[in-house]
Amino acid sequence: MKKIIIATHGELALGIKNALELIAGSMAKEISTYSLTPGKSATDFVAEIEKEMIDHPDQQFIVMGDMYGASVVNAMLSLVNYPNGVLLSGVNLSLALQVLLDGSEMISDESIDEMIREAQKGILRIQIDQIDLEEEDF
Repeated sequence: MKKIIIATHGELALGIKNALELIAGSMAKEISTYSLTPGKSATDFVAEIEKEMIDHPDQQFIVMGDMYGASVVNAMLSLVNYPNGVLLSGVNLSLALQVLLDGSEMISDESIDEMIREAQKGILRIQIDQIDLEEEDF
């Protein structure tokens, strides 16, 4: 069984979880979120995550952070040392939704890579010319 964790700067993680609950309903209730706010340290919640990973070695932990190279993801780098841990950066609603809706007990590396590619496809600059052309297609 997989455990989904979202950790971000500010309240972004809570916002993503809230959006997932709106889209996917009760499936999203079990997602854990961690928010780095002023006066808090990311290392505090990383210790909690590590303890949970150690206590549940047969459970896959999909941990998604917001920005590669920033303090939250950097603090979570140690999680990749656990065989049951997967660390992803650049979390967005599309990626989190794909991870949530995946029905498998453990998500394969290949599936995770495909989810990342699919999530990246949704990051676009939309211009007025594109909108006009797309409307003409219908």
